[in-house]
Amino acid sequence: MSPENLLPIAIFVFVLMFLGMLLTVLEFRRGEPKEQVEDPSKIRESPHGHVDD
Repeated sequence: MSPENLLPIAIFVFVLMFLGMLLTVLEFRRGEPKEQVEDPSKIRESPHGHVDD
């Protein structure tokens, strides 16, 4: 393949990787598991507050 054909493919791959990184950052910023944090019945007595499965 010639370099002229590889540039659009490289740009496309870069855009996909950037979108994946952006979505990952957004998920970890908002993604606190509220059902485990707010449900005290799932938290057993321990100094670390472990969640039972």
